[in-house]
Amino acid sequence: MFYSLKNRLIAFFVILLVVSFGTMFYLLFQESRSMIRSYIESSALEKMDEYGSFVHMALSQMYDLSSVVFNSETTKKWDSALSDPSLPEGEKMLANIAMSLFLTQTTNNYSIASSVSIYRKDGTRVGDGNEVSANIEFQDEGWYRKFVNEGDHWESAHSDPVEALRSRPYQVLSLMLPIGTFEPTLAKSVLKVNVSSDYFLEPLNRIHLGENGTIFLVDQDGRPILSQEAEYDANPNLAPNVALARSAAESQGVLYVQNARGTTDILVYKKLQMNNWMLVGLVPEKDLFLKLFKLRDSSLLVSALLLLFAIIGASWISYGITKPLSRLASAMRHVWASFVNGSYALGVSTSASGKVTGPWVHEAQPLYQDDGGHGMLFRTFDGRLMLTIHTPNRTPDERPIFLEVEDAGGKLRVKGEYCGLEA
Repeated sequence: MFYSLKNRLIAFFVILLVVSFGTMFYLLFQESRSMIRSYIESSALEKMDEYGSFVHMALSQMYDLSSVVFNSETTKKWDSALSDPSLPEGEKMLANIAMSLFLTQTTNNYSIASSVSIYRKDGTRVGDGNEVSANIEFQDEGWYRKFVNEGDHWESAHSDPVEALRSRPYQVLSLMLPIGTFEPTLAKSVLKVNVSSDYFLEPLNRIHLGENGTIFLVDQDGRPILSQEAEYDANPNLAPNVALARSAAESQGVLYVQNARGTTDILVYKKLQMNNWMLVGLVPEKDLFLKLFKLRDSSLLVSALLLLFAIIGASWISYGITKPLSRLASAMRHVWASFVNGSYALGVSTSASGKVTGPWVHEAQPLYQDDGGHGMLFRTFDGRLMLTIHTPNRTPDERPIFLEVEDAGGKLRVKGEYCGLEA
């Protein structure tokens, strides 16, 4: 029963442990989670700022290189020579060689560039490294069609045959500009500046969100610019969340979004100043706090073990405390006075449950029935159990007497002769 001292002690110790440890653990877990989340978010945004500055510098160099070629007198002379139908082919070839030499010198001044080429509609290609060729196959490539038909000046990571011919198997990011005009559809010649995709990708891969989160560089359409398409497309939650970040008013920030599984994803983004590009990273919250969740699970296991030990310990402690009291309660005898056949007598009753609350059962035979009562039990200094009563039950004749008794099998009985004082 819960009202017993033993069970109350067990409940007290268990509740004390659970409430104190549980409260402390919950507060520490929430505070640690908040601190880790804040640190990871601020760290990711700081790294994004640094990488954004790096991208801005790289794109500025590509624009500078293109501007040098676009505004050069050498380029203008070359374009005029190849556009002159009356100029002999030999003169045009000399113009191509001069243009290739100029592209080589210009490219050497910009270490970021992998290659620079100018493509004409008639199939002529002039590139750095003294390359002059005639082949119209480039007009079927995606970058050229999108530039001519849609006016796209940037082409995401792709394989370029020029790089392959130079034993450079890596993918490139390209900037295209028209030569002699600002309108792509009217241009007879197209300048194409190639930069290795790895030049942008390697520093980007050093930015992490938690253990497994990846940062992507995406264009204005929300597609990855670098060689990250496979990983990007493998996460169906990315595209809609990138659109959500694109529509946000802030230039950078953190969004918490629900995924299809009903759990929370953390979206970190930064909008870049140039080209309307954006850095974006998506990571499940559970991955971000994976180590913390493992610590939480381990702590819960330890808590469960501590609770088990607490119950065992509380039971042991309460047993040690209540055992003497239980033995005392089970040994209790209610000695009381009443009348038997008209004679004042002393009866005994015993608790059937061993508890003070009873029920109390009267013994069939009185302990003393020779006109005496109001008994009390005590032990002498030498350990004998004694009973003192007053007898006879007549005023003023009452006198105390002392009887030696024994506890025989849980029952009291008078052991021997009277011993006491008489008036």
